Amino acid sequence: MNKVILSGLFVILASLFLVPWIHGNDGAGYYSYVRSAFIDHDLNLGDEKEYFSQQFSVNSILLDNSTAVYYSQYPIGVSLLWAPFFALAHMDSVLLGLPADGYSFVYILMVSLGSAVLAFLGILASYSVCSEFFSRRTAFISVLSFWISSNLFYYMFFEASMSHACSFFAVSLFVFFWFRVYEKGSFAQWFVLGLLSALVVMVRYQDGVFLLIPLVFSIARYYSFAVNRSVKKLVVMFSKNSVYIAGFFLGLAPQLFVLKYQHGAYFSALQNYQTSINFVHGFVHVAGVLFSSNHGLFLWTPVALLGFLGLFGAALKTGGKKKFFAQLFIIAFLAQLLFVASTAEWHGAQSFSHRMFVSAGVFLVFGLCFSVDFIEKHFGRKVSVFILVILCLWNFGLMAQYGLRMIPAEGAVSFVQVFYNFFFELPSRVIEALSIIRG
Repeated sequence: MNKVILSGLFVILASLFLVPWIHGNDGAGYYSYVRSAFIDHDLNLGDEKEYFSQQFSVNSILLDNSTAVYYSQYPIGVSLLWAPFFALAHMDSVLLGLPADGYSFVYILMVSLGSAVLAFLGILASYSVCSEFFSRRTAFISVLSFWISSNLFYYMFFEASMSHACSFFAVSLFVFFWFRVYEKGSFAQWFVLGLLSALVVMVRYQDGVFLLIPLVFSIARYYSFAVNRSVKKLVVMFSKNSVYIAGFFLGLAPQLFVLKYQHGAYFSALQNYQTSINFVHGFVHVAGVLFSSNHGLFLWTPVALLGFLGLFGAALKTGGKKKFFAQLFIIAFLAQLLFVASTAEWHGAQSFSHRMFVSAGVFLVFGLCFSVDFIEKHFGRKVSVFILVILCLWNFGLMAQYGLRMIPAEGAVSFVQVFYNFFFELPSRVIEALSIIRG
């Protein structure tokens, strides 16, 4: 029943809030792959570079002089996920006599809707994982609250042509499947897990840090088996890991062949990705990533803080599988945090809240479940509901200010101005917008 409610809510919210458009630069870098493959039947993105450059500056598509190929600095995973939606748009365009050029509105609508649908499937996957450890009521409230009060909502509906909705789906699906495999999974299931791991990497390279989950688990198992001298279990675990690695590289093969075509080398992703990484500087920027007014995750999206604290609560105050998963999720989140803090754009550049953590949503939802239970146990349900409603209102108010450019899209934000806008500027802007809609 909870999934039915979530599905109905998704249909309503998508109808109200989905904004189909190609986000300048980043959106063009992701979309150009699928357009070029379907329409031009190649992966040389020169035509797309020329087309989108007439509308905005496109720095994500560059020319590799050694191969004379225009390439996107981003991986191909998003376009792979968009492919069925693009194909449907192309079929409709041909049948209805609409422009079948890959640029018309129906294409943009379908890939934007595709991102929203995939993100919603990630929400359902997150709910399924959390309901294994917490009551269905707690999992439902936590998933719903996180959805409405985090930047997942923004990138799911308002900037769907970026990778973040798809990355949330890919990581949530990976965790969902991992939960069903890690203890007694067959060789075939571990192979599929390898394929899903490759998808995670091909959607956003940085999400490769989440593969620490099966790595840490496997190392812990090897240690346990070695201590107990369980040679047979060691061999089985090693065999499953080998199958997993085979699945991973088979799944990654399309990306490697694209890199070979673009740059003449299979492993050329990092040298052509426009960012620098310095882990020494990363430790310096960790606090800023979380609390800076320049898109600090916990400051812009406080529900993420509630989820983060809940992860530690679950790791310290519970036992068994719940404790184990909380520990794995903490490791994954901290690895992502250090990676993001170590990049040149540790603040997320132009971003609503910190967009680079959208993919970590499934971990934070898990932690939020613990926080909701804790608050309800010690302070009552009314307090829990009050806090979650405030967080949802905060997120919607901040999205409105960001969308109306009442606050800057890039750089530090004055939260004095944010609160002033909430109570004095935003109400009049909303009334004005509603009057325009009514005609």
